[in-house]
Amino acid sequence: MRRLIVLAMVATLLASCGSSVASASDRPVRILTGDPNDLDPAVQGDAGSAAITAQLFESLTSFDADLQVRPALAESWEFAADGRQLTFHLRPDLAFSDGTPLLPSDVRASWLRVIDPAHPSPLASLAFDIGGAEAYARGLVTDPSSVGLHADDAAGDLVVDLAHPATDFVNVVASPTFGVVPRTIDTDPGALRPGPDFIASGGYLLTGTTIDGLELTANPRYWAGTPAIETIELVGTLNGESAVTAFSGGDLDYTPVSDIDASWLAYDEKLGPQLRLVESLSVQYYGFDTTKPPFDDVRVRQAVGSAVDWRRIAALSAGDEPRQVANSMVPPGIPGRSDLDFLPDYDPDRARQLLADAGYPGGAGFPTTVLMTGGSGYDAAIVGEIERELGITLQAETMGDGYFERLA
Repeated sequence: MRRLIVLAMVATLLASCGSSVASASDRPVRILTGDPNDLDPAVQGDAGSAAITAQLFESLTSFDADLQVRPALAESWEFAADGRQLTFHLRPDLAFSDGTPLLPSDVRASWLRVIDPAHPSPLASLAFDIGGAEAYARGLVTDPSSVGLHADDAAGDLVVDLAHPATDFVNVVASPTFGVVPRTIDTDPGALRPGPDFIASGGYLLTGTTIDGLELTANPRYWAGTPAIETIELVGTLNGESAVTAFSGGDLDYTPVSDIDASWLAYDEKLGPQLRLVESLSVQYYGFDTTKPPFDDVRVRQAVGSAVDWRRIAALSAGDEPRQVANSMVPPGIPGRSDLDFLPDYDPDRARQLLADAGYPGGAGFPTTVLMTGGSGYDAAIVGEIERELGITLQAETMGDGYFERLA
């Protein structure tokens, strides 16, 4: 089965089972994913890496195709009457891919890594519903036992003390950030290295590399049974070839394509019937380094937020594809998403006043600032609006292939 995906929402091309590629059994299913930034669930913070780690490391819950939360490593759960305590009951006889028992204490250890004060996850705030988690992550306390995670390996239970009633926490832990990893991940430098010794808790093992990317092999000890697709090759790059050409030629079975390509693929006699559109369940956002000036000042951050007409930029970039401005960090379609609109109001006058109050009237004295992104159609418009409204010049840079490797 082959699919071609458009990342705006997400469109897919589904090839007929009679096609030469779909019916071929002499090679793995090939999916264009790009290279992951990191394979450690507690380190990765981007959707691309998370899509890969979700196949390698399972959490206690998961979402089904209808976005309903379902049991994963946990077979059931229950809340206390006041909603402030949650007990997960793990499935019996769980094991990592190497046969090592997977216990509630392994879940606790994995989740504590997310809020490790020495190097917290970029998504550590997802765990802040857990009692004591935020204080621990911020280094205000140093004892991990102060965090409301209690493992009872004999009973097969993980008890979570919540900071407040949070019955949606079972949805939160479906995030790949909460994937359960082996204890050796912090002591063995090769724990995340592709190969025969890779240990997983999810449906697939990272068994090797290929000339184009990574090779995943079905985990025979996966709690839900060995996955039906035995081998998957995650293609990191096409070396200049277009995704549509590679798909049409049978070199890919599932791949992202651009909005522009999607607009004509819908009318292609061969590929058009295979095109599908689904929710991408992702959010594009810009963040600040708040550890030092100028963005440690909330007035500066608010000024940037109010200086840009985010709704207009999203609308102009949408073209013919349905696209919604991100008014929350939770994308549309996620159960329990708030109806509140958290998007800053577009108010250039207030933005200029905030910037002046912070000590940078008209942008005077504002330090050199780099806008580092993965490259999007929004960057130029945002740089232009910030310069026009605030007098701040941003140096836009794009993270190309191998960016993180060069920093290592």
